[in-house]
Amino acid sequence: LYALLQCLAESGDEVLVPEPMYVTYPETVAASGARLVPVPLSPERGFALDPAALAARVGGRTRAVLVNTPHNPTGTVASREAMGELVELCRRHGLWLISDEVYAGMVYGGGHVSALAFADRHERIAVVESLSKSCAMTGWRVGWTVTPPDLAHYLDHLTGVVTYGLPPFIQEAAVEAMARLDELEGNIARLYERRAARVCDTLAADPDLLVHRPRAGMFVMLGVARFGLDGERFARRLLDEEGVSLLPGESFGPTTRDCVRLSLSADEADLDEACRRILRFTAALRAAGRR
Repeated sequence: LYALLQCLAESGDEVLVPEPMYVTYPETVAASGARLVPVPLSPERGFALDPAALAARVGGRTRAVLVNTPHNPTGTVASREAMGELVELCRRHGLWLISDEVYAGMVYGGGHVSALAFADRHERIAVVESLSKSCAMTGWRVGWTVTPPDLAHYLDHLTGVVTYGLPPFIQEAAVEAMARLDELEGNIARLYERRAARVCDTLAADPDLLVHRPRAGMFVMLGVARFGLDGERFARRLLDEEGVSLLPGESFGPTTRDCVRLSLSADEADLDEACRRILRFTAALRAAGRR
């Protein structure tokens, strides 16, 4: 993403990004000199990608649209219809569409639609993928982008002087992962689908806890507004009182200020215990009248 934005955007440009968004996006865009324009997603619509909302923010300085599907932090997956509308929007205005698809291999039961499915309609599409999530190789920093050849030429020059290359053992591991990609992605997706269902079914027992069921990825967003606390205060008190650590939703933008994000990366016994403690905490809040 950093390399793409260095090649595609500069001072005076604007990049539209649906919000909530991954925490590194603001600085990644800022490093190019461009200005990030957040476009809020609706919690009532399940944080679904909204091409109409993006279209309303296109202006004379808009250079690109950066989207993330499957989406972190909410686990939503853009529909084929929404992706098609977004590609048409970018084609009509001559914009670059940058699609961050690093969770593509972690859609529960499949259903991911890549922006590349519409490459015959619009040339200015760049897709980013990675082995970090779907092959449990976080920290190995193995990823790739699919772009038009002219852009790939400049990306090659930039990465050659910025990262130069990866250690041989990481390259060898990546080759093995790619050779077994369907198997590895399938295993990871099924694991997180099972964990997501387990956590969501358990926490749904509290009627005041709004559980946003993910369709992909390794996180669950929880709405906590009915307890009279924003995500920051809820997370701090839960950590102090029950020893459970959740990430405040405002880390991803103001739209999720009243949410917290739960990671499914712990084993199932720990997730079960965390859910028990969360429900005990919310029950105590209710009993104390702090709603």
